[in-house]
Amino acid sequence: MKRIAVYYRVSTKKQDHEIQEAAFAEWAKLQPAARVYVYRDKVSGNAKRRPNFDAMMELVRAGKIDQVVVYSIDRFSRNKAKGLQTILELQELKVSFTSITQPFLSTANAMPFQNVLLAAFTEIAAIERETIVRRVREGMAVAKAKGKRLGKPRALSSADEASVR
Repeated sequence: MKRIAVYYRVSTKKQDHEIQEAAFAEWAKLQPAARVYVYRDKVSGNAKRRPNFDAMMELVRAGKIDQVVVYSIDRFSRNKAKGLQTILELQELKVSFTSITQPFLSTANAMPFQNVLLAAFTEIAAIERETIVRRVREGMAVAKAKGKRLGKPRALSSADEASVR
């Protein structure tokens, strides 16, 4: 029986994995029976530590996984070098990589120029992340210039708290 690790990732605590889970459920209907291990992280794809991703990779390196499945390559990694390095490591370990929404990136069906496509898509994921970060910073700068306070509301001082009461 095939052993599949499914990796879901979102960037913030306010997001959920529902879209990714639904896509996997549809994809899984077309697959033969398999033992499925599910890993979920709520952390940036560029983070140095992703606890559940790291746990998944431990199983992969131990030879207990045959295929890693993700919703899209940007859910797998936002760091171009690390993402491509990890996919190449999977190939060395004879573990196939599948992106549900980008089936042409699947390493299960080797094709010419596949590593070029993988490199291009990991680069695109990194550029997309850089663009998001830049836009957020620009938006914060505009808001600050307009006099808006950013961040969590300040706690009341003891004197202010007393006057409110």
